[in-house]
Amino acid sequence: EEEDTAAHVEACIAATEAAVDALDGPRCTLLSRDCFYAHLYVSDMADFAAANRAYVGHFDSCGKTPPSRACVGLACPTVDTRAAAIEIDCVVAPASHDGDAR
Repeated sequence: EEEDTAAHVEACIAATEAAVDALDGPRCTLLSRDCFYAHLYVSDMADFAAANRAYVGHFDSCGKTPPSRACVGLACPTVDTRAAAIEIDCVVAPASHDGDAR
């Protein structure tokens, strides 16, 4: 079950990155560099530890410190006739190349 949770987290991050990257840049760029806060919505809080490990692992793989996050237990909406196990939203504020917010 931990593998399923990790897969759901990676799918959420990939979908979020795709949406953000459509605005600016490739994977491990805008989202990983400029996300400063995220909400993880977990339909079963028993999956929190696995979700958190996958979240941290994703940013570690990009060489970045994971953004601050909050995790909330919440019945996630149905997607393609299945209940989603994990959802993620984030706040992204692009920074200039010297690290100052624009």
